Amino acid sequence: MISFQELLTSFDIAMIFGIVAIGIYVTFRTINFADLTCDGSFVTGAAVSAVLIKSGVDPYIATIASLVSGGLAGLLTGILNVKFKIADLLAGIIVAFMLYSVNLRIMNDAPSMVIIDSVTVFTNSNVSITIISLVLLFALAVICLLFSSFGLKLRSVGHNKQFSSIAGINIQLMTIAGVVISNSLVALGGGLLSQYQGFCDNPRELVHW
Repeated sequence: MISFQELLTSFDIAMIFGIVAIGIYVTFRTINFADLTCDGSFVTGAAVSAVLIKSGVDPYIATIASLVSGGLAGLLTGILNVKFKIADLLAGIIVAFMLYSVNLRIMNDAPSMVIIDSVTVFTNSNVSITIISLVLLFALAVICLLFSSFGLKLRSVGHNKQFSSIAGINIQLMTIAGVVISNSLVALGGGLLSQYQGFCDNPRELVHW
C-alpha cells in the first residue's frame, strides 16, 4: 500500500508538472502551434537551475534564469517558424535536438549534478505549500494574460489566422510570443523539479523523475 509520504511526493511532482501543462496548453491550444521544443526546454530549465544553484547563486535568481532560458529556446523556435518558414512541428524538433547538446554544455559534460545540500526555493519552507503557491501564481498570471487585450489577440491567432490578419493583428509577433511564454513555463517546471528532487541527470537522459 502506498504510504502518505509517497502520496505527498506524487502530489508535489504532479503540481510541478502542472506548470509544464499550462505552458504546453499555451502553444497547443491557445495559438494552435504544434511545438516540441518543450522536450528540450524542460531539461534546459533543470540544467540552468542546477548549475546556478551549485555555483552558489540565489535559488530565486536561478529559478528566474531557468524561466528565461526556456523563453530563449521558444524564441528560436518562433523565429525559425515565422522568419524561415519552417513548419511548427519541424522547428520545434530542430530546437529540441539542438538543446540536447546545449544542455550538455551547460552542465560541463557532467553525467549528473547533485544539489541536495544546496539552498533551494524549498529550503526552510513547507514544500507542498510553496509548490501550490507557485502553481496558483503562474496559473493566475496566465489566466489574466489570456483575458487581457494581448491575450485576446493571442487566442484570435490560434482560432483564425486569416481573420486575425484582417483585423490588423501581427500574427508573426503573436506566434513568437506564444511560443516564448509556453517554453518559459516549461523550463520553469524543469528548474523547480531539479530543485525539488535535489539533482539533475545527464540531459541526454532528460531529468530523472
